[in-house]
Amino acid sequence: MAVRIGIDVGSDTVKTVIMGIDGELRTLPILSVRGQPLQRVKEALMAALPYTNGGQALLGITGAGASSLCELLGIDLIHEPNAISVAIDHFYPDVRTVVEMGREGQKYLLFERDPVSGRLLLADSNLGNKCAAGSGSFLDHMYKRLNFPSIEDFAKVALEVENPATLSGRCSVFTESDIVHLYQKGTPRERIAAGVHQAICRNYRSCFAKGKQFVDKVAFIGGVSENPAVVKYLSEELNLNGSLIVPEHNRTIGAIGAALRAASRVDLRDSLSLLGERLLKPLEYKGSNPLKMDHSELLSLPPESDIPVDIEVAALGVDIGSVS
Repeated sequence: MAVRIGIDVGSDTVKTVIMGIDGELRTLPILSVRGQPLQRVKEALMAALPYTNGGQALLGITGAGASSLCELLGIDLIHEPNAISVAIDHFYPDVRTVVEMGREGQKYLLFERDPVSGRLLLADSNLGNKCAAGSGSFLDHMYKRLNFPSIEDFAKVALEVENPATLSGRCSVFTESDIVHLYQKGTPRERIAAGVHQAICRNYRSCFAKGKQFVDKVAFIGGVSENPAVVKYLSEELNLNGSLIVPEHNRTIGAIGAALRAASRVDLRDSLSLLGERLLKPLEYKGSNPLKMDHSELLSLPPESDIPVDIEVAALGVDIGSVS
């Protein structure tokens, strides 16, 4: 038996879990991608190396950014719905519906148990669209747009408001237009914050839940599930009446499923070597030659004698925008 390692390479974070031979689950710190997914995966594998027997492990990789990584390491990609289904079956066997909201997209998954094999199978799904409304990145943008100090403060205020402002949730561009209009009318910022959260949940209902079944129990996973205001308004929009749960492993479900489905035996030292070699290569763009420096010149400062001392007229410019 070998240690199992599961990695979920998302658009914004890399999640890693280690399952020991005895079944003990260890979750490594979640790493922010920051534009370098391969570097973050390398860091994750280095952190996992001490928990293996000489570097030997069964490695499973899933997520939006997993395809090129699997190709580099020579292992099979584990598709996200498959990873989620096996993890749900293992840790939360009573769950039948999964709602996922991440930084760049959302999912709807409905499961049913096979009466013959007893396994949890995917019965219906909606794996997302290209609209930014309803994603974690939109929430991150809006808390800054509304001048809140953090996403946590943004969510806390939205959770406490009783009468959210009405906003269009079908498109992030229309939502911003609504916000400008509300600001001009003097609508309190707190009501707008609550309206943004409610609009995101309404967008999920219209884009993902239309004509779909939400069979109890319903699990809410992904980075946005950490936001209590979204949990509140999503439960209301889907008429779940408190049956929406945020499981303990809400952010690492995909990584856990990848570990459980892992079938590729690897030597982590070899994988780290492959990642190191790839990271040392310069970036290449198809259709253009690599950039290189042909000539450089350090310019000297102009003589101070040329700088005017007295200015007859100075101008002050003020830009009064919609929110600043």
